Amino acid sequence: MDLLIDTSGTSLKGLFALGALYCDLEDALRKKIDLITISALEQRAQVPSDITFRETVEKERVNL
Repeated sequence: MDLLIDTSGTSLKGLFALGALYCDLEDALRKKIDLITISALEQRAQVPSDITFRETVEKERVNL
């Protein structure tokens, strides 16, 4: 399961906090997950595949 999370307005700022969230979500959902933040998607593209990845995420995302 792929999850895109918005951490703005939360206390989830560091890698340890995101790691804890990752573990908690895998335990709660009982599934393997991939986790990415909206702020990570907003960073400048380094290679053309970054742009394609962003476009795919925007096209396929479902708000929960």
